[in-house]
Amino acid sequence: NDPEVYQDILYYIDNPIDINTASEQELAELPLMSRNMVRDLLTPVLRSEFPQIGPWWDRKGNEIDLVGINPESGKLLLLEVKDKELSEKEARKVLNSTLEKAKYIKNSEKMQVEAGLVARKIEGRNGLEAEGFCIWELADLLKNYGMMKI
Repeated sequence: NDPEVYQDILYYIDNPIDINTASEQELAELPLMSRNMVRDLLTPVLRSEFPQIGPWWDRKGNEIDLVGINPESGKLLLLEVKDKELSEKEARKVLNSTLEKAKYIKNSEKMQVEAGLVARKIEGRNGLEAEGFCIWELADLLKNYGMMKI
């Protein structure tokens, strides 16, 4: 785990940002999104729906930042983490690539596969969510843990 990132997070817990009054500079200085940080923040949120959750990779070099499996419901969630702002086109490319990786996961063809993306900001977020993609932005993670006010 990245101690500097977690120090930043602890700072925001004690000093939440007000999203309505924060300057562009304050928003730009939000902590970096490491894969470990996102896993640590999202795993407790997702565990009730996906009891088996964690990073995934195979020996051929395929990897997915966070995979959630619910054997009872037959659901499979594939999440990628990007520490940058994404255009809708870039987000779609990542989501489609993530869905393609499902074929490398054993028994995925028997499961209901969902793809998701975590990034600093995602253009066209509402449209992507309307299409069934799971989308989180950095501000969502910070709000969940009381590090940001709305």
